[in-house]
Parts: sequence; C-alpha cells; structure tokens
Amino acid sequence: MNVLMISPGYPEEMIHFTRGLAEAGAQVIGVGDQHEGAMDPVARKSLAAYLRVETLWDEDALAAELKNKLRDVRIDRIECLWEPGMLVAARLREELGVPGMTVAQTIPFRDKEKMKQALDAAGIRTPKHYRAGTAAAVREAASRVGYPAIVKPIAGAGSADTYRVDDAAALEEVLPKLRHVEEVSVEEFIDGEEFTFDTICADEEILYWNISWYRPRPLIGRTVQWISPQTVIHRLVATAGGPTAAADDVAESVTPGVTKVRSFASFTAARNGMRLNRFIATTSHPEVCAIVSIRKARE
Repeated sequence: MNVLMISPGYPEEMIHFTRGLAEAGAQVIGVGDQHEGAMDPVARKSLAAYLRVETLWDEDALAAELKNKLRDVRIDRIECLWEPGMLVAARLREELGVPGMTVAQTIPFRDKEKMKQALDAAGIRTPKHYRAGTAAAVREAASRVGYPAIVKPIAGAGSADTYRVDDAAALEEVLPKLRHVEEVSVEEFIDGEEFTFDTICADEEILYWNISWYRPRPLIGRTVQWISPQTVIHRLVATAGGPTAAADDVAESVTPGVTKVRSFASFTAARNGMRLNRFIATTSHPEVCAIVSIRKARE
C-alpha cells in the first residue's frame, strides 16, 4: 500500500505516525515544506520517498504539483494526523481520486461552529455558541452566552489563541490579541477536569484503549508558561456499556458516511450534565481517528 503522508516530520508526533506506517508495511511517501535534511532521522528513514513543496497551504498549487509528480505512482491513501492539514488532505483525495473523507465531510471537523451545529441537530448538548467575524459580533455573542465565556478560533488547534473572559472589560483586553484570526467561536465556559480516551483500531475493532487525565487543564497549561503539564494514565476504569459506547453513539448520530469513528476522545467531567464540545476526524478511512470532547457542566 502506498500512503501519501502530509508533513511526515512536523509537528514532532507526526514522526511516530510515519514510522508506524512504515513498520506496518506501507510505502510512505512524504510531502511537506520542510527541507529533507532538517527532518528527524527516524521520519526520514521511514519514508520511501519525499516530495518537498514550497507550501502546503496553497491547495490549488499543491494539487497541481502533486498531480504532476505522482502521475506514474498509485496512491492508496492520503493521511494527515495534524489538524491544520486535514482539509488539505481531503482536497488532495478529491483531486487525486483517493478514497477517504471528502472536503464536505471534513469541514465540520475543522469548523467549530459547523461541528457544534451538527451535534445540536443530533440532539447532543453542546456549550452555547456563536460564530463571530468582527469585534462587534464578538461582543454581541458574549452578551448572549454570558460570562465567563471562551473565545477561540473557528479552526484552531491545541488551545492556541484561546481565551477565557470573565466580564466585558476582560473581553476588550482580548479583542486586540485576536486581530489576526479571521473568525472566532464565542462559547459558554464549562468548568471541569479534562480527560482523553485513546484507542488503536484495525478493521473497526479496538485493539487497545487508554484513559488519561490532563493536569492542569489544557487552557491553563497553555497560558501559564512556567507549568510543566502532566498526563496521568488511569488504569482501573469501570464503565457501563464498554469503553467506547459513548463515542460510538455520538459517531453514529453525527457522522453519516464516516465508518465507526472511535479513536481518540477527550472529555471534561464536572458534577452533572453532559456537553459534547469537539469531534474531529483525523484520518481517511475505516480506522478513523477522532477527538471527542464531552464536557459535563456544573449546574
């Protein structure tokens, strides 16, 4: 199997996915804007070939260039485990005729407002949320949501450019910091501890699962620079219906056409009331990886 891996050497965790594909027997063809000589040796050794491009983010130019360079190569899958590149991967699948998630299927996993609209339509409680593209729209959305509120990019990742605002004065301090962000999501703030639920799947079966606890909460870890974040693994877990029951239920109701999304869930637990906050697919075929955030709200 020939797998086109987008950005095989960056960020750091992509190195291990690239190595894993190669060790599983795939011929991994990397494409990225990183110089091959600057790539981690493990990633470089795992590649059957590497195509360097000037940029990954000009989708039209990238698709045209790869069509030319790969015209004599059969590509079976296109993978991107890095959230910002998901739409690039989807566009390339369409342009190169490779099976997997389309652009239309991928957009709700990258656009936080469309994602929550899909969850709302499926009857799943999410934080109150509004899309905003101007400072005035952000202020209006915050007045509807109430304080404290969260303001974050519509297509962000890793809590970058994400702010908690406790009142209108705090919001005014944050707005200048978001001038470079085209659109934001203004959301109800949900208080609770955050966990991740990870699985490794093959042929729609779970081979391994794990639950971890983020310490401190991701937003705190991102904004307080002196803190060294921890991930604590929970080993003794008893759950009714099995470890993936909730993720499977959400996947079936929200993602028609995407096969058995059950791979990476993160959720926040407080005292009562469940709210699903994020649901992001990150690969291209039946072994779909996902991030599910289930937030339990404090009454």
